[in-house]
Amino acid sequence: MMKINPNILVLTICTFSLLACKKDQAEIAAFNKNCSCAEEVSAEFLIENVSNFSNYSVDTDSCHAGRNIRFTAIEENANYTWYIGAEVLTERSFVRFFPTDLAGQSIPISLKVEKTPNTICLPYDDGLDSTERFLGIADPYNSFDFYNTPQPQWEGTFRMKEEGGKDSVDIKVYLGEGRNTLGEPFQDLLIFENLRGTNDSLQFQTGAAFYNIILTNGNAIGVGCLDDGYFKRFYQNNTYEIFLPKEETEYCSNRKTYHLKGRKIN
Repeated sequence: MMKINPNILVLTICTFSLLACKKDQAEIAAFNKNCSCAEEVSAEFLIENVSNFSNYSVDTDSCHAGRNIRFTAIEENANYTWYIGAEVLTERSFVRFFPTDLAGQSIPISLKVEKTPNTICLPYDDGLDSTERFLGIADPYNSFDFYNTPQPQWEGTFRMKEEGGKDSVDIKVYLGEGRNTLGEPFQDLLIFENLRGTNDSLQFQTGAAFYNIILTNGNAIGVGCLDDGYFKRFYQNNTYEIFLPKEETEYCSNRKTYHLKGRKIN
């Protein structure tokens, strides 16, 4: 009977164990890679003003009475149940009009989402989630008057950085009146001081104004070649974005697109 060296036997067992361990680790690594983007079913949704002036929109918690508001669930390919007052809806996205007689009210908006959960990656996900948000309806005749009412969310000093840039710049923003290159008066102006970091002043006519977004109509007083843009406030984290795109024509090759993000400092 052939004798087996116990040292060789132990070494052989350890070798097979290590190989098996490496194989298991590889399978686990592949499993984790496939699950790295997995998330539990969510009932989060967007509330956006629908503008006839522009395709730009921003998630909001307030709007003026007499506006169309679009509601959109973030989760795709699921079953949706919305509750808006006494109305129940099942679409993923839809638009509803809020008339002036709702001014001063706070409307509860609820969404329940049901979806087959990914139990392989998320064993504790039950495929159900619900969220409730409130939409404040403001009187359009006295809540957003460019001429007479202070606008604390828009006016002040903002520390912002150009997209892809290294240094931030402090920009003073306010609403006011101005004159064009012909000396003609303009009202409803969105004015940026130090936008380019050179103590300059650029004035833009506003195309429309809503809660959490002011649209510009592309007419910069004294500076042409700018297309429609916006000044946004993201109410969730109170950050801001300025986007003033360059009009793409052969006459505007020396102009630039302004795209800055940051926060209000005072």
